[in-house]
Amino acid sequence: MRKVNNYQNGSDYRISANQTIIRGDQIFPRFSGGATGTSTYISYYPIFVLSEGSDYASDSIYLNDRWTWNRWTFNLGVRWTRTTP
Repeated sequence: MRKVNNYQNGSDYRISANQTIIRGDQIFPRFSGGATGTSTYISYYPIFVLSEGSDYASDSIYLNDRWTWNRWTFNLGVRWTRTTP
């Protein structure tokens, strides 16, 4: 069972910087409007409908066998799975 609304941050706003400055092992975002004003984005991604969860269930079994003949080794596996939504 899973009930997740998957918030990526605390405010639902994301700031995206398309340019970075790399100095040694440090990375700095560069926030600028640029000539066209398209270098930095501020986006708002709220969750309008919260998750109700699910009743997903899965039953499965796996059988495996191994045979050795001279220098050869053989593995055979079979899996059965039943899922119910």
